[in-house]
Amino acid sequence: MSLFLNRYRNILKDNGIIHLKTDNTELFNYTKSLAEKNNLSIIAATSDLYSEIYDDDILSIRHTTKPLPEEGLKINYLAFRLEKNRIIEDESSKYQQRQ
Repeated sequence: MSLFLNRYRNILKDNGIIHLKTDNTELFNYTKSLAEKNNLSIIAATSDLYSEIYDDDILSIRHTTKPLPEEGLKINYLAFRLEKNRIIEDESSKYQQRQ
């Protein structure tokens, strides 16, 4: 994920917002942890988007071929700012730099 975010830094304007909306809890938790460890500005984070009230036409869109939230599937949402000059590191990139 840090490789992906570092590539995105070159495309996204400085302090642009990354929106992650997923039913994959592991991906959500990992990305949130990565944002926190790299001191990125988190705008919103929830592990159950549709149970919270968001007055947002885009976030309320429910397009899926998987079970709906009413059937037990929770949708995670994370929004954070990505600074163009900040290299995103995870544990594997720190390990590679030491070698």
